[in-house]
Amino acid sequence: MSRSETHADMGGTRFDNFGPTMKALPLAIASFLVFAAAASAQPAPSLYTTCEKLVEDLKDFHPPEGDLVVIEVTGPLEVAETGDGLAYMGVCGNQAPKVMCVTYKLNGFDVGDRVTVTGSFRRLEPDFIVLDPCLNSPPGRG
Repeated sequence: MSRSETHADMGGTRFDNFGPTMKALPLAIASFLVFAAAASAQPAPSLYTTCEKLVEDLKDFHPPEGDLVVIEVTGPLEVAETGDGLAYMGVCGNQAPKVMCVTYKLNGFDVGDRVTVTGSFRRLEPDFIVLDPCLNSPPGRG
């Protein structure tokens, strides 16, 4: 039994750790997919960081609203859920801001693993970032 299944048996989801912002995520994904469909390719990341350095690295990071900006974050996987044809990977769950990667496959990663997520940056709240579309890989493999 995976750690995700064990948690689900306890009556909740790992999204509980990511707070009420998760309720707004489907609408944010739908609106972003319209924009993403028009984009031809994802550019190289503008910011490479870790959960441990994320708060500091974001202090002077203010990309123009509406621009396609990609960031890469490495940290412990706090959320690993699938549903509706998508996979959701949350990192930096014990720190603010939390980062949610919306992708298609978990690629064998499970809660507790260290993972690198790279995707189009969108800040939904001061303490909640969505990377969508997003790719995941082992740290150091980009």
